[in-house]
Amino acid sequence: FRPWVGVEGQPLVANTEPWGNGRSVSVDFALKNYGSAPAMATADFIIDTRRFDTSTLGAYEQAIISDRDFMCHSAESDAPPDPDRSRTIVIFPGATEPFRLAASDVVPMDKSLLIIGCISYREPPADTLHRTSFCYSSAEPFANVKPGTPLFACRWGVFAN
Repeated sequence: FRPWVGVEGQPLVANTEPWGNGRSVSVDFALKNYGSAPAMATADFIIDTRRFDTSTLGAYEQAIISDRDFMCHSAESDAPPDPDRSRTIVIFPGATEPFRLAASDVVPMDKSLLIIGCISYREPPADTLHRTSFCYSSAEPFANVKPGTPLFACRWGVFAN
């Protein structure tokens, strides 16, 4: 008897804006409570703009896991026991809630969009903290990413407790 919050469906790019030599981005997610108890949830993500040598996938995977852990810690600070915080939403069992995330990091136009993030949520009344991490990327270079572009799940960086 507890909440289980995760991303429902496929995230979509909501908007992109010029930013330095690239563009910033906002992404629309649907957060769903698959569990049997209400959750007070928040989420956060970063855009990974580093260039990796994908021939050494172990290093790439470790970088994603490191970013995931950082984002879970960041989102955790926004998932307080007090549900009045502006970035915290209550998700009831079986319910899906829209959630828009934005990042102002510069995304190089020749790279795929890669976002790594975390949903942190608390289970009342004991105030137990849980997390679900996520990783999504675009199928094409960011220069071709427009509002409505779907993002696809990565192989790494997904974790739930």
